[in-house]
Amino acid sequence: MNLLKEIKGTAGEAYQMSHYNDMINKYGEDVALGIMKPELKKCGISVDEFQNYVTVKKAIQNGSLKVTTAKRNAEKQSKDVLSEFAT
Repeated sequence: MNLLKEIKGTAGEAYQMSHYNDMINKYGEDVALGIMKPELKKCGISVDEFQNYVTVKKAIQNGSLKVTTAKRNAEKQSKDVLSEFAT
């Protein structure tokens, strides 16, 4: 992926989520989700899917979900398995 497009996408996502967070702070989560429903429907995304996305996003941002650790562990495990076959 083009780095500029990736950065633009990340910035756009942060901008959009800041508006969603503003709605939560102003109206509460239930009302904010109600406001979002028409936009979610246009994209074929359910409220549950959106809430899952927000949960995962927060977990990555606060460091509790570590994708890099999972990747590193998988790479180590695959090397270990391959080395067992090589011996």
